[in-house]
Amino acid sequence: MKKMLTTLVVILTITSLLIPIGSSYAECIKNDNNPNPEETIELKKQIYQEGNLVNEITKENGSILRFHIKIIYHDTDGDGIGYKIKNIRITDFLPEGLKYLNNASRDPTEILENGSKIIWKLDEIHLYDNKSYFLEFDTKIIKTGVFKNHVNVTAIETCYGEKRYKNTSATIISIQAEHDFVTKDVDYDLNFEKAIDYNDNYSDGYEKYEDEDNSSYVLKQIDGDYDGKIDYFIDPGIDGKIIIKYWDPDDDILKNVEIIDVDYDDTFEWVYDSDNDGEKDKYYDVDDQKIHDYIVHKLNILIDGVGEYELDPDGIYFLDGFEVEIRAIENDNSWIFSHYEGDLKGNVNPDTITMDKEKTIILVFKNNSNDVEVKIIRPMENKFYWNNIEIPFINLKQTKVIGWVKIKADATSKNEIEKVEFYVDNKLKHTDKDSEYSYNWYLKPIDLKNNYTIKVVAYDNFGNINSDTINLTRTRFPAFFKLQIISLIIKIIKDRMDDYNNYDIIKKIIKWFVIVGISGIGINSLLKTFKTDDNNPSDQDSDDSKRHKDNNNPPVADSGGTYEAILGKPVFFDGSESYDPDYDSITYSWDLDDGNYENKKTFEYVYDKPGEYTVKLTVEDEHGKKDTDITKVNVIEQKGLISDRSEDDLYWYIVTSLGVGLTSLLSVLFFRRRYFV
Repeated sequence: MKKMLTTLVVILTITSLLIPIGSSYAECIKNDNNPNPEETIELKKQIYQEGNLVNEITKENGSILRFHIKIIYHDTDGDGIGYKIKNIRITDFLPEGLKYLNNASRDPTEILENGSKIIWKLDEIHLYDNKSYFLEFDTKIIKTGVFKNHVNVTAIETCYGEKRYKNTSATIISIQAEHDFVTKDVDYDLNFEKAIDYNDNYSDGYEKYEDEDNSSYVLKQIDGDYDGKIDYFIDPGIDGKIIIKYWDPDDDILKNVEIIDVDYDDTFEWVYDSDNDGEKDKYYDVDDQKIHDYIVHKLNILIDGVGEYELDPDGIYFLDGFEVEIRAIENDNSWIFSHYEGDLKGNVNPDTITMDKEKTIILVFKNNSNDVEVKIIRPMENKFYWNNIEIPFINLKQTKVIGWVKIKADATSKNEIEKVEFYVDNKLKHTDKDSEYSYNWYLKPIDLKNNYTIKVVAYDNFGNINSDTINLTRTRFPAFFKLQIISLIIKIIKDRMDDYNNYDIIKKIIKWFVIVGISGIGINSLLKTFKTDDNNPSDQDSDDSKRHKDNNNPPVADSGGTYEAILGKPVFFDGSESYDPDYDSITYSWDLDDGNYENKKTFEYVYDKPGEYTVKLTVEDEHGKKDTDITKVNVIEQKGLISDRSEDDLYWYIVTSLGVGLTSLLSVLFFRRRYFV
């Protein structure tokens, strides 16, 4: 039973596969009606004439003819097996008086015998009963006479599998024209318009336009490409549309015209491509009725900040040499117009620019709200400094400075900080445009003033400013003020010990001061232990402190100025305050501003001419990172006052030692009288 069911399934499967084959075969053998091969294919070969299709035409030599070939299939056996044609081949045989213009509605498969035999293979086209297919192409009459244009069509009719064929022809009678002319279907109505050399003088072109069906007309007849020959602006007469065509008959150019106001005079010009290169290069101005070169440039406008602008005239592209007025508009009270950048400079508003190339203008608006912040971060309020060293653990009622000090400021703004100015008692001393804003302040030996006001003024790039001030006392006489330091330290210790009764501690302190007083060098060593990051850390152990090259920080250059010198006497240049934060070794390069250079850390140099020199010190670390510091050298002809950086330290050690010793002795007597009597 199981085997019988399996056999039945197989039989049904095979049967289902054979049913389509059988039905197809049955379709091809429905009956034995005989077809009529002569009527199976209907073929027409016709020519357009004034919108109609004709089989015979009379045209002047030089005319353009548009041929129309149409194939129609007829199923002539009724219910017989024939029902379509396929593998269609069309072969057109042009007579010697016609020339194919390579513009068929379907590209030919082959063109043979110098263009006289044109073949189309329509493999994908299948025509069923009463279905048709057509194609069209243009030819030019090149001879006078009577010509026959033959065309053949072959196809396979299914299911007969037999070849069917048909041929026909059209007649062309070519006559000699009264005048030379050229033709073009200007208005796309399948009729060819004429440009006629009516005066038989080709040097001025074809001066007469003719449209047999009057569907188009000439708007302007003018030399549109400067070749001395007549060209035409034509209205093709398309209903509901404003269209202008430019036709150059001697160069066989037909182009669409763009109607725009190119010179912003509220009238429209006709812009066109006169040389068929794809770029519009000429325009006709209806105001002066002349042809002009169409050369335009683009104007790009950018806004930096918040604001708007107006252009007069308003546009993007402008003719070469055209003047455009630009006006900046402030539409936000917090933003005001500052200046122009790019191809227009200055701040005149409005201003005018001449378009002679593509240009870009940047309108810069500045934030009118002043957000500049500046603060003096060195020296700090109520701190004590000795030769740029902040002495820790000492707080005073007013900032005190002995020797020189580097004034530092921190300046910020939403806009870019342009510069920071440093003033001493309202006199400008230095202007800094680097991000680490600082000024090395030195005093001259005869400057006996004690109280100073330091002011720092910061400017952003829109002119907004802010300032910060600090009042301090300062002198540069080391010996005298070393005595003041010792007295100050003694007073601080005394005040702190008033609450103690431990005389041994006080005795030890007094003994310590006596020892320090004996050796003034000890004071200098003590003060040097308080050095901050403004001093050279190059003496520290660098083996364990160097960073990886990728994290390398640049060195810090310190040229040590300002310097003064007498003409003919050496200036001692000192770059020893330069350092590298990564403890790398650094090299020194001095530009002495007189054509000479030096590469030492410290050295002496004699200038041979008086004047002010701008000296640059550049330091470079092992990884190629650099920093530059600039200082001034004032060389005078007569004896002047020279900075204390070259004074003899031994002299000051002696004076300091004597002063400290005397102060220590007085302190001992004071404390002994106070605590031991």
